[in-house]
Amino acid sequence: SVSASYKENWGEAPNGKGTPGTANTITTDNDAPQLANFIIQDSNTLVLQFSEQLKQSSVTNTSQYSITGSLSVNNVQFSSPDSVFLTLDSDLLNATEYTLSASGISDIFDNAISSIDTTFTFYEVSAVDSGEVYVNEFSAIPASESTEYIEIYNPTSKSFDLRNWTISDSRQNPATITESQFIVPPDSFVVVAPDNTLLTNNPNIALISMGSDFPSLNNSDDQIILRDDKQILLDSLQYDNSWNLSEGSLERRQPTISAYYKGNWEYSEITGSTTPGMANTVTQDQNPPQFTGFKILSSNKLQVSFDEQITETTAANTTNFDLSGNVITSATATAADTVELDLKSALQNAQDYTLTITGPEDIFGNSMPKTDSTFTYYELSSVTADDIFINEFSYDPASGETEYIEIINTSSKSFDLQHWLLNDNSGSPASISDTPFIIPPDSFAVIAPDNTLLTHYPGISLVAMGSNFPSLNNSGDDIILRDGNGTTLDSLRFTSEWGGNEIALERRTTSLAGIYDENWGEAPIAPGTPGSANNIADDNTAPELKSLSFTDASTLQLIFSEHLESTSAANKNNYSISPTRGIQLVAVNEDTVSLFLDQDMNSGETYSVTASTINDLFGNTLGSATKEIEYLKVDNAQTTDIVINEILYDPGDTGQADFIELYNTTTKNFDLKDWLVGDASGETSISSRLTIRAEEYLVLTGDRTFAGSSEKIKYVSGFPSLNNSTPDAVYLKTDNGTTIDSLHYSQHWGTHKEGASLERKDPLAASNDASNWKTSGGDSGSSAGEQNISFQSDDAAPEIVFSKALENNHFEVQFNEFIKITNDLNFLIDGQPLEIASFDSTQANIISLRTPKAKKKAPANIAITAQNLTDVKGNTASKSELPVAYPMRSTDTDLVINEIMYNPLAEDDDNLPDQSEYIELRNTADYAISLEGLVLHDAPDEDGNIRELQPVSSTAKWVPAQGNALFHADNASLFSESKIATFFDLAPSSQHAIMRADRSSLSLASSGDAIYVADSTGATIDSVHYSESWQNPNIIDTRGIALERISPKGPSNDQSNWGSSVNAKGGTPNAENSIYQAQGEAPQETGISFTPNPFTPDGNGEKENLFINYKLDQQDYLIKVHIYDRYGRLVKELADGKPAGLQGQLIWDGRKDDGSRNRIGIYIVVFEAYDSASGKDKAFKKTVVLARPLK
Repeated sequence: SVSASYKENWGEAPNGKGTPGTANTITTDNDAPQLANFIIQDSNTLVLQFSEQLKQSSVTNTSQYSITGSLSVNNVQFSSPDSVFLTLDSDLLNATEYTLSASGISDIFDNAISSIDTTFTFYEVSAVDSGEVYVNEFSAIPASESTEYIEIYNPTSKSFDLRNWTISDSRQNPATITESQFIVPPDSFVVVAPDNTLLTNNPNIALISMGSDFPSLNNSDDQIILRDDKQILLDSLQYDNSWNLSEGSLERRQPTISAYYKGNWEYSEITGSTTPGMANTVTQDQNPPQFTGFKILSSNKLQVSFDEQITETTAANTTNFDLSGNVITSATATAADTVELDLKSALQNAQDYTLTITGPEDIFGNSMPKTDSTFTYYELSSVTADDIFINEFSYDPASGETEYIEIINTSSKSFDLQHWLLNDNSGSPASISDTPFIIPPDSFAVIAPDNTLLTHYPGISLVAMGSNFPSLNNSGDDIILRDGNGTTLDSLRFTSEWGGNEIALERRTTSLAGIYDENWGEAPIAPGTPGSANNIADDNTAPELKSLSFTDASTLQLIFSEHLESTSAANKNNYSISPTRGIQLVAVNEDTVSLFLDQDMNSGETYSVTASTINDLFGNTLGSATKEIEYLKVDNAQTTDIVINEILYDPGDTGQADFIELYNTTTKNFDLKDWLVGDASGETSISSRLTIRAEEYLVLTGDRTFAGSSEKIKYVSGFPSLNNSTPDAVYLKTDNGTTIDSLHYSQHWGTHKEGASLERKDPLAASNDASNWKTSGGDSGSSAGEQNISFQSDDAAPEIVFSKALENNHFEVQFNEFIKITNDLNFLIDGQPLEIASFDSTQANIISLRTPKAKKKAPANIAITAQNLTDVKGNTASKSELPVAYPMRSTDTDLVINEIMYNPLAEDDDNLPDQSEYIELRNTADYAISLEGLVLHDAPDEDGNIRELQPVSSTAKWVPAQGNALFHADNASLFSESKIATFFDLAPSSQHAIMRADRSSLSLASSGDAIYVADSTGATIDSVHYSESWQNPNIIDTRGIALERISPKGPSNDQSNWGSSVNAKGGTPNAENSIYQAQGEAPQETGISFTPNPFTPDGNGEKENLFINYKLDQQDYLIKVHIYDRYGRLVKELADGKPAGLQGQLIWDGRKDDGSRNRIGIYIVVFEAYDSASGKDKAFKKTVVLARPLK
């Protein structure tokens, strides 16, 4: 019934093949047509497109269609096969929403639509013009997980199509925003971005993603330029660093005001928020412009600045500006926020003015209220040296203060300090200020490294130079002030003698040059008066005659208290001399006057000099002053005529100071003027005449107060600071460089003690010999200017105190004092002559010798003999002899630990002397052993670390053959004052074998510890791992009882070879052990022997232990040794499976296995040796008698 020409009337056979010759199986179409597309063709034509062929008669009736908004369809046109064109009776309105309804429309199968509705908004696209759309917001620095964007705002009632519009940045490369239609409705926003990131948090905004075409915005400065499809400029802006971009977006305050104004942009007032695609949250600017400052461009022109853009109209209105005492003739806007004002008459120097501003408007129309600003105008002038002066300075400020230099302008002119220069004695001028800095008439400026002074002096005029400020030396420095051309305006050179310790120096008057120290003084009110008038008083005191001296037989020198005015000082009529001497010439130098006489003075005669009518620099007059002096003839000094006799290098807080005492050993007088005194770090010259009389003591110091305590103590400027804790050199030289005396002292020369000097024992003995010096024992700590308390004439001949063997048949010999090489001095070893290998006269207590023929010898008990040995003073020993000490060797067992006091008695309230920890060493060799380099340490930990004990010194320490050495801890440096010497009544006779650790204890554990003896290379010489259990078990309290080694040649770590000391004092330091027993000899044949037999273990120290000596026929045996009483009961197991070796010994202390004592009687020793590998066995049985003295 439907035409076959419609494709909708056909369909594929449901069975996939067909039904030829039979009825079709395809189903009937019962579905109504659907609206597939809706098109607004123009403002009064709408197009409906359906999903299938329509039946024309069902679509052409206008009553089937209706539309809201008082519109109606007045014509319907069918467009086959599926479209309907509706013509409206009037035009659609822009940006208006409509609903179109249709009904009764059927397809070719008469399936009809009951009713359909479609809602749509009509936009009438208008042509755009500049000023109709705006860049309203942008983000150049997006937050994390956001993106850059630019928001465009259409504030009009029109609709615009963004198709082919462009946007660009400062690269001027326009990029098309979109090539498709994109409508911007009236009063709406659209966001342009490189991607769709913004839709995550703003899903409903209108956004165009430009991809890589989006112009990436710079973080610091860039442009945004918006153009339409015809490249007409619609809006633009340019931002830079002054906009202070940060993370987020900038919102535009008012679209109608140019986007180029920074003030028209601000960040969202919602913290951390951006508003892409929606209204901005930034509030409108309702604040009037603020006056920010002005510049004086010239005496007739001012420049006024505001905090924002000012409208040109209000900026050019002269009625908005008023200047007191003057007339503003014109106002010109020279920048957005800057106005220049022309004045009718010139500004006057140092005059105050008030500028009043009322009415300038910002770009938002906010009007500025009345604002007054008062300023002082300074007309800058060229400066001369008569205008500016250095008036005050602080070079050594107190803690929390700072250095500074104050300058004063005494003129009626104003000066600019910009590019003026300041320097000290480093000679590197630094610019005081790189910017203008005015110093008005009769005013001050303070120059400092920082603004610290403003804390206490907030109103001063201060220039902070930072690190360019010339840091002033505390010992003295220059201050030089120059203008910008380098012309010197003022200068001075100060020293620490001017004062100024933690207080400023103030200038008395600018009418006198600042180079004179008399023109300066410490500020009366500490710390000073920076930036204000000085408080220091004028000098109204007449000069004083301080001293009178002579430089030669015909020249007298007068020194006054201050600089003198040269005219009055040079007038020879102002001086008289008695006994009479004529004056040929007067020479004046600052505070010193030299009188050149027409006749020599007589040596030993006293002369009186009177000075009168002498003026100082301030015009104060000395009426009359008289001084007397004895003239002495002086001679030229030779080496050792004057000796360094006493040194105080560490005065502490005793009221003394570093000093060097000189002693004149001759019957002549010497003048030390221009002589040099110095130490290792520097030297100074004695600048004035200083006479040391025959056999007189003279003390030199760098402390004026100490020098004032005695006539014999003289102040020397620049006196060297002597080292307190490290060695130092001290020397005295003549003006021509001849060394008169010198030495190199060490703190070990005496007992280092604050306030105690080193005194020379004999002035005629060697200067550099430590043995010729001693710490002063005087109550004051020194004997400055007098014969030393430690004076002791050296009348004893020198002697050898140490000799040691070196490599290659060389020997080093040390003496108790310095020696000198004489023609008859000989050295012998074992009767054979020795040659001198080297000798240094500055260390003349040491000499190196060698044998004429190199022949290596094993250590032996031999001695070095010195014949005709003479010291520096001339004392001679016909013979001095000492054994040769050989170095410790880790391969030998010669030096062993022999006694240990690990738990000494030390009670604070027992009124008894305390013991101290000590370790005694024993030399078991038949030759002397050197202890140089010896150290003690404990057992290494798992990382190999050790705690080491160093003696104060091991130099020249040695132990004789079969002798003892002592290692103890004590803070007392003198052995006679040590705890061990006091408690055990030890004499200091064997100092060569006594070593001290400078500490209160050796830190030995009372329960047990490890002790290692090592040489300087760290090689172990001997070690003992002792235990408290090694003590006699019958002793209840072992405090104060040393562990003693029974046999020095016995094993070090065998408990049986150690026992408790039986000495009444608890130990035998540096003496034979109280339980010492000589080791018995091994049997001549295979077997065992006893030493002694009988033995008496009764605690008296004699025959306390039984030595079981054995000899076997091979070294692989293991031994068992048991001791039985006469009834066959086992009382002691001495060994069970112990490696034997070929021979050896065991020690039995006479006790049972449980430590208890055995009865006297006969005991059987059963000695068994077995070798499981070879099957060999040996067995010996022998009796021994345990006895005790009968009481």
